[in-house]
Formats: sequence, structure tokens, C-alpha cells
Amino acid sequence: MSPSGSIFYGAIINPKTLTRYDPLPNCLLSVGASGNIDWIEEDVEAHALQDTLAQKGCVDVDVVVLQAGEFLIPGFIDTHTTTTCCYYGTLHLEATKLLADIVHANGQRAFIGKCNMDRECPEYYVEPSVEASIRDTKDFITHVRSLSCPGDAHHTSHLVQPILTPRFAISCTPELLTSIGELASADPSLHIQTHISENPSEVDFVKELFPNSPNYAGVYDSFGLLRSNTILAHAVWLEDAEVKLIAERRAGISHCPTSNFNLSSGVARIGAYLDQGIKVGLGTDVSGGFSPSILNCVQNASIASKVIAIQARKLNPDPTKFENRQLPVATLLYLATMGGAEVCDIDKKVGSFEAGKSFDALLVNTRTSAGAPGLWFPEDDAAGTDKDALKGLLERFLFSGDDRNISRVYVQGRFIGGKALGFTNGLLLSPMSSIAHSIKHTVTTAMSTAKVADLDRDTIDTTASSHGMTTDFGAKVSDTDIWLKVSDGGTGPSLLEDHIGREKISRFDHERIPERVVHARGAAAHGYFKVFDDSASKYTFAPVLTDPSRTTPVFTRFSTVQGSKGSADTVRDVRGFAVKMYTDEGNWDIVGNDIPVFFIQEAIKFPDIIHAVKPEPHNEVPQGQSAHNNFWDFVGLQPESAHMIMWVMSDRGVPRSYRMIQGFGVNTYTLVNASGERHFVKFHFSPELGVHSLMWDEALKINGQDPDFHRKDLNEAILNGCPAKWTFSIQTIAEKNEHDFDFDILDATKIWPEELVPLQPIGEMVLNRTVDEYFPETEQVAFCTSHVVPGIGFSDDPLLQGRNFSYFDTQITRLGINFQQIPINRPVCPVMNHQRGGQHQDRIMKGEVNYWPNRKEIGPPVHPKEGGYAEYAQKVNGMKQRVRGAKFQEHYNQAEFFLNSLAPHEKAHLVSAISFELSHCDDPVVYKTYVNKILPNISLELARAVSEKVGGALPDHPPDIRSPHGKRSDRLSQLYYAPKTPTIASRRIAILVADGFNGTEVQAVRAALAGMGATNFLIGPRRGEVKAASGPSVVVDHHFEGQRSTLYDALFIPSGTDHAKALGMNGRTVHWVREAFGHCKAIGAIGEVLQHAVSLSNMKFADPSGGDDVVNSYGVVTTGKYGVASAVSDVAAIASGPKGFVSNFAHEISKHRCWDREMDGLVSQVAF
Repeated sequence: MSPSGSIFYGAIINPKTLTRYDPLPNCLLSVGASGNIDWIEEDVEAHALQDTLAQKGCVDVDVVVLQAGEFLIPGFIDTHTTTTCCYYGTLHLEATKLLADIVHANGQRAFIGKCNMDRECPEYYVEPSVEASIRDTKDFITHVRSLSCPGDAHHTSHLVQPILTPRFAISCTPELLTSIGELASADPSLHIQTHISENPSEVDFVKELFPNSPNYAGVYDSFGLLRSNTILAHAVWLEDAEVKLIAERRAGISHCPTSNFNLSSGVARIGAYLDQGIKVGLGTDVSGGFSPSILNCVQNASIASKVIAIQARKLNPDPTKFENRQLPVATLLYLATMGGAEVCDIDKKVGSFEAGKSFDALLVNTRTSAGAPGLWFPEDDAAGTDKDALKGLLERFLFSGDDRNISRVYVQGRFIGGKALGFTNGLLLSPMSSIAHSIKHTVTTAMSTAKVADLDRDTIDTTASSHGMTTDFGAKVSDTDIWLKVSDGGTGPSLLEDHIGREKISRFDHERIPERVVHARGAAAHGYFKVFDDSASKYTFAPVLTDPSRTTPVFTRFSTVQGSKGSADTVRDVRGFAVKMYTDEGNWDIVGNDIPVFFIQEAIKFPDIIHAVKPEPHNEVPQGQSAHNNFWDFVGLQPESAHMIMWVMSDRGVPRSYRMIQGFGVNTYTLVNASGERHFVKFHFSPELGVHSLMWDEALKINGQDPDFHRKDLNEAILNGCPAKWTFSIQTIAEKNEHDFDFDILDATKIWPEELVPLQPIGEMVLNRTVDEYFPETEQVAFCTSHVVPGIGFSDDPLLQGRNFSYFDTQITRLGINFQQIPINRPVCPVMNHQRGGQHQDRIMKGEVNYWPNRKEIGPPVHPKEGGYAEYAQKVNGMKQRVRGAKFQEHYNQAEFFLNSLAPHEKAHLVSAISFELSHCDDPVVYKTYVNKILPNISLELARAVSEKVGGALPDHPPDIRSPHGKRSDRLSQLYYAPKTPTIASRRIAILVADGFNGTEVQAVRAALAGMGATNFLIGPRRGEVKAASGPSVVVDHHFEGQRSTLYDALFIPSGTDHAKALGMNGRTVHWVREAFGHCKAIGAIGEVLQHAVSLSNMKFADPSGGDDVVNSYGVVTTGKYGVASAVSDVAAIASGPKGFVSNFAHEISKHRCWDREMDGLVSQVAF
């Protein structure tokens, strides 16, 4: 199973024959990276889900867990105009090419034909000659077959295929039919589509035009156009001889009842055709009907068969045959799926769910939330969980549902449309901001871990509840708006007797618990952890780190340190990175940060550093930042913090996303293997997306524009199918080598350089499920560094020793002594001990004894050989005293090491950051101390750069400073962690539009970016519809004043004369562009709109009136035009080059920022 595949779990309906389909309430279906179905397990109970996945070797995949009321069915196939369509184009070559290009760009499976007609049509609709018709047909076939995209992971190149389309026998001369027949004979793979016997007058006219043919079907047969891949539309008035001929040739019939009823054509004898073994599918024939919906076609096919059954009631129809009987649900479903596939001669590829077939599917949502008034979901949330109930849901969908119930459309494994993506029939209609909301109510893209199942027993789905309001003790409440009072109809005194009012107010008064002293503001998500192999077994016997068959549930919380719960996300600060692993041996907590070192060496100093960084006590200022006297006073007098200051003042202090930070355990732990050998260890998490940061100006603005930026980003990515992933690595040092380094490996202010102690990747953590409710999960989760499992232990790291006491103690203060019974904190393994009572004791421990030893031997200790935790037998000797080791006295070597390792732009940002912070210190003693005493010992050049900005009065030759060592490491720069394969997954792209924009460009670029995993948002002059000059208009997500460029990773601006003029005259949109430019973001533009906003001599732009050549200048990607032809030739790979606008634009986005723009001085020339 490829990591890029996906797995679906839940209700699936699978058509098998004309009379049977399989309703599968608990089906597990795996889709591979190619978009084909790998395997299907038809009946997997929820409790067996993880074991079944493990047996299949599936770990690194997203599991789409369908809710009650949702089910998958194979994609509908429309054999005459919905995952597969047969399109009749026009006789016009270029227009039909454009149709093919659009269908291809939207990822639909289709057969598209250029119509052939050289007589019996309006003058303007007759081709000039047979030669011209055939020439254009060949040209069209070549064009469609050229739509191949090399390197396309989903092989979309074969989804669109050409089909020969002699529109009617009536509209084609014998010469034209002869030539078309020759084309068909020369290429048996070419499909054929045409009309037959739609109206009696049409049948008579065909016989008149082709007197030598016995009947209508015989005309096509005589020209070699009746074969197994021929699709005959309508077939209402077939003669018995024609039915026999069509059956012999294995041609298929497209049944179009909606059109037949609308045009009064008649009712096709579909039952009789099926009895003759003729292939039959459904067609909408939207030009003759009134709806492009196959659902309407299903309903009308049912009515049509009922009409025939009523007319034949006296004939006593044979119950074993279809003729003269109303078609049952199983048959109607088959016609819409497998029947259509057979007609199109692609039944080996699509039409049902089978291993090896393409995953073309519809995700149907029958829940009330779908918004289809004709179909609503029962209040019983278990509906649809057994076979009979699932059959009922299918019938209700087929006969009462509409397109609003189709949440997602998949073709070849790709999510291409449906209500959840704002697509209807493959065309973009709805704003991007609705996507996450819709998807959230459609599927949960999360593996159902043991912890998720554990939380389910305490989870109440309020949206599915049918109960009215009650008090906390269960009494039903009749009025929650007016307090009980004494009144004669007016106002009177309120009564204390109102127990309902008192309960409501009292509960409100006690809703809050003490917030964390540090890490108060946080965001979290669920997921899982899994090791790659057992390579760590040489260091530890802990199964969580050595057993690759295990999938360990995790809950990870990210946070800032300094600010309160109400502070902003993007402040300059350390980020907490705390992971709770629910292992089979108990909970293991890694309570780390996004920076590998800390401010202090000894835990006893923790109150001092936190008091110093928190708002100053006399005025509670500042909130959420360290730029004040007390913090810099402390670190200026505590040189052990120098290394940590370099990290926090670097770009690491303002991360772009929680998903783009590293995680570090900070402290030194120990691992013990099965032989009893001990190793010291540090834990590392490296993000799949790379390590990226905001610019400081950008972070400052986001603090006010969207203070919840990081927590929203985490949720948005997960809900849009981009789970956050980290590689988990360890650094290990054998106990015997503890003293082999020039630093103390137990000093939390030091890293272990990777050049000396290499990282060993051993596993992966994936976060793929958002929390259901913030307070009981994110707020009440409690992490303790002392929570370890057998095989993992503690070192003498003095900071860790104190943290082991502090974290446990603070959780008792916040949550009570029984905090580990709270659902988010409780283990998934059995818990048994003799602790009793205390605040919030939720367990009822049945039994007579609550102590050990006891006469019944209940709850005995567990021997280490049976899994009991045992401390490593460490030899300790020494004097009882307050002392630090000699190596703990050195504070500057690694601070310089980090500084030397930064890229030029990172060093410039660090200088600016320290200068910013010290400029907010108004006590000269504070900033002069740091500039004159601390910074010179790290780097004299750094000290001088900062001194020049903040007035530190640094002497030319400061006394008593250490000599620099000049060492560096590439691994300390964020640039080192760029993904090996460029990606723009989950990147946010803003598209600026005004009335008169080029809609075709927007549609093509949006589709390409979405295909690479980016999320794009339309920004316009107003929320609502914005008119396009060409192509589809759009409904925008935000207006220009409602958002800012700071909230996006890149900008795209399409062409359009009126649109460009409107943007150029709008100061806010000009600011959008200049601000994005100033923040070094990728900007893509078509046409001339950019030159006005960024008119710098260094910049180069594409000729607005030129072709589709691409110019990339300092991350600004421009081209003169981008039509359908450009989109088709743009392979949409992430790479730079002279062609391919989207490819180049995506390449710049994948780099995160164009730092050369800043370092070459362009940023400083633009006001933003």
C-alpha cells in the first residue's frame, strides 16, 4: 500500500448483477496511489479495524471514516451527454477541443466526440464537405490523445477519450458514413456514439434516405458502425429484427427517459432489451431533457418501466423476466453504474467496486446537514448501520435525493467534485472557505485509534440528539429565558427558589479552571505514532519504540509559553511541543519544545525565568512578548541563557505553522535494552513540510489580524486532507561515553551536534484528527515528564529532575489529584492500584480491600520480567552540596555555533529581532548590559550590529571576551530541512479578482494548484459573485478589506482589462501586492497588473501582450497569457523553466520565500 493511497471505512453499496447489489455496512476499501482499488474487506467490525489494517500492512494512510447516513456507491455513468460522461460536442473543431480540455482539467472520465453532419441540418450547422468533416475528426482525435500528462501520478491522461459521433443517420450522407466507418475499421479502440429510433417520424425518414437498408440499425451495420463499443441513444421504436441485430453485435443502448418524456418520443422497452441480453445504461440527454442529473434519470426510468407494466397488466408478465414489469431498485442501480460501464465498454475498469478496478465513486450523504429538503436523516444515529437500513437509505437517495446529497465525487481515486468541494458537474461554483466546513460534516479523515474509541464513550453528539433541554440532574427544562419571579404580569422580585436559573448561573460562574502558568495558549490534534522497524531494540526494550506492528494513538498539543490563554498565536516565543502516547504499557509523555535547548540549567531557576518573561508585575505589561526590561535584565545577568536567546531571536521564534516546526524533548532521558545496558537519549521530531517561519513584520500584523492563525491553520490542513507529519528520530550516547564531549550531555542549554551524535530516524508521527471540543481535550490534557514506560528512564539532567516534580504538581493544582481519570488523560491500557478518593474521583472501585498487601492478593505489584517498571541500577556517590559541574560553566560556544550556522537572511533577521526587543527596554542598564557583556562573547560582529541600532555604546575593543571558534553546522539552519521533493501541500493561495477578470485562467490555475494540494481563496471587491469577462464567474471568499496578504503564502492575479484597471486604482489591492512582495512571498500574475504595484528597476516582467513564455524575477512569476492550450501543456510539476506558468509559480511557493529579494535590497525599496 503506497503512503499516498487512502482507505475508506463504513457503508458501501456494490452493484453485482441486474437483480442484486451488496449492501455492506462495515466495509473496508483500500485505494492505491494509482487510483485503483487495492483490496476490499466486506465485513470489518469497528473493534477489529486496527488489526485488519495491521494485517494489510497499512499504516501511513488516511482512513476516511464514514458517518451514519453516509455511504459510497460506484460513480454514475451518463451514456448520453457522474463520473463518466459521453459528450456530443458540436461540429466545430475548436469548440469541441475546448470542451475536451475543460473536462480533462477537471479530472472527469469522459468520451467526447466532434459531431459529423453534412446534410439535413440548418445551413449554419452543415459541414462544408466529407473531407473537411473527416479531417477535423482526425484532428480532434489527435488532440484528445495528446492530453497525456507525463508523470501524472493519477494517470488522468487516459480519462478523456475520443469517440466517433455521426450525429444521426439522417444528418450524414452515405459518403460521410462510409468515411467514418473506415476510421472505425482502422482503429477498433475508437468508440462510436449516435442516435437511433427516437421518434417514429425519424425512423420513417431514415428508411426513405436509406432504402437499401432493412431498418435503422441496419444502416449503421452496413457502414461498419454497429459493434461492441457502439452506443445507441434512445432506441424507443426498435423493431424486433433490430433488437436481435443489436444483441448480436453486442452494441449498447443509452436509455434516456427524461428526454423521451419531455419530447413525447415514447417509452423504450428496456425490460425486453434486457431479456435479450442487450447492454443498457442511462443517459440524461440534457439537450432534449431538462436535467443533467442521473438521479432524475433513475427516477424517470422507474416511471417509464411502470408505464409499460401498467399497459401490459392484462398480459400476466413472466416474473422471471424484465419485460412488462417495473424495474426494481437493483436493476435501476445497475443501469446507472455497471450497465453504463458495459455500454461504454469499460466494465473491466469501472462500474462496481472490485480489486483492480478504478476507484470511481460517489460519497452520498443522506444526513439532514446535506440540505436536500426531499431527504432527511432519522434522528437515530445508528440508521444505516445494518444491511436492511442501508437498503432503505439507497432507495431514499435514488427517489428523494438530489445533487446536494453527493458530498464527494472521486474519479481514478482523485477527489474532483461534489458538494464538499463546491463543484457541480465538474465546474467550480462555491467559495473555497466552505470546503473545510463541508468536509468536516462529511468525513472524518482520521484513523480510528484505540484512544478515539476510548473517548467515544464520553462523547455526546449534540447535533444528533433528539432530546430536549434538561438540568444537570436530568429534569426537563420548560423555560431557560426568564427567571422565576413574583409578578402580576409586569416586573417583580426574582425568586431564589428558581433552581433552574440558579444552576445555570452557578455552572457558568465555575466554567473556568486555573489556566496553565506557562503554555496557557494552545492547540492540539489526535493522531498516531509508528516505528519503521525494530532498529531501536539495541537501545531499548520499550515496545512503543521497537514494535513496527503497533500503531500507538497520540494526542499532541502545541502552545506558546509567555502569553495567557487570550494572547495571540504568532508572537515571538518558544512553542511547546507536547506529545502524549497512549501505549499498551501506559501513557508516555514527551513534553518538549520547538527549540532543543532551554534558558536555564537548573530547575530551581524556573520560577525566576518565568517571572522575568511574564508581564511585569506593576502593570501586567507586556502580554505575549519578551520585549521588556525584566526579561532582558534576567538573561543579561544569567549568561547560561545565551544559547537559547539565539534560537528564540532567530526565525524559529515566529514559525509559519505548528505543522512546520521541529519538536525536541529538550532534556536528556535514558533508554535501557533487554540486556540491561543504558544509553542516554534525546528525542527529535522533524516535519514533513520543512521548517518555515514568518517574517517579523508579518507576525506582528497577524497578531492583530488573526490572533488564532496557528490553531486555525492546524485544523484547516487536517480537514482538507493534509495531515501533519513528523519523522521521529533519536540521538543516543552509550553510558560509557557520557564524558567524551567538551560539553556536559546533561546540560539542557546545550545540543548534541549531529556531526558528533547522528540522528537515527526510527518512526513517524501523524496528526490526522481535530479535537471535538476544545476544553475537555486541549485544555484539560495534562502532560508530565515523569510519565514514562518500561524501557525509558531519566538521567541526572538537573532541569529534568525538577520538571518531573513540577509538572505533576501543577496538574494537581489545575485539575485535581484525579486528573489522570479525565478522558483525554486516561490510558487505554488497564489501570489498577489502591489510590482512592480525592476531588473528582470518577472510578467506582468495587471490592473489600484498598491496600497492599491484602489477604485476597488483589492488585499486586508486577515483576519487571512481566512488564513492571524498574529503575536502572545506577551507581551514585558524592557529597551532598549545591554545585554545578565544571562543563556547566561554559555558556557561549554553542551560542556562536548556532549563529555561525545561519544563512545570511537568518542572521539579518536575528540582528533585527534582538534590536527590536532591546529597543523596547527603556532602562539603559538593561540593554547596555546585554550589548556590552553577553553579545560580544557570542560574536563581536553581532554585538556591533545590535549596538548600532539600540545605542549600546559598545567599546571598540571590549575587554575579557572569548575568542571565536568559527565552527558551524548546516543542520542548524531552517534551510536544511526543506522537503527533498518540493511540495505546496496545504499552502494558502490568495487569488485577487475584480469584475472583468479572466475566468478561464482562474479556473485552470485553481484546478492545478488544488491538484498539488494547495488551498486557494478568492479575494474580491465584495463577498458574493464577481463577474468574469470570459469563462465562469465566481463567488469570492473574502473582500479586499476583510483579509490581508499576511494570512496567505502566495498571491495570484489573473488577467483582464477592466479587472486590472480596478485593482490598479484600489489602494488596498496595491497594498496587498506590495505587502506580499515585502514579505518575500511568491507572486504569480498574468498580464500587466503587477507592473504598477511593484515598479522596481531590478524587476523583470513578461510581455503582457506576448505569449505564454514565463519570466521569474525574484519569486515574481509572470506570463503574457494562459489559455486552455497553456494549461494543457503545463505539466503542473513543481519545477522552474521557460514554460509552464503554474509549474514555475508552484516552484516559488514551495521555496516558502524568496530571500534574495530581501538580501538584494528590493524589499527595503517598497512601502508596505
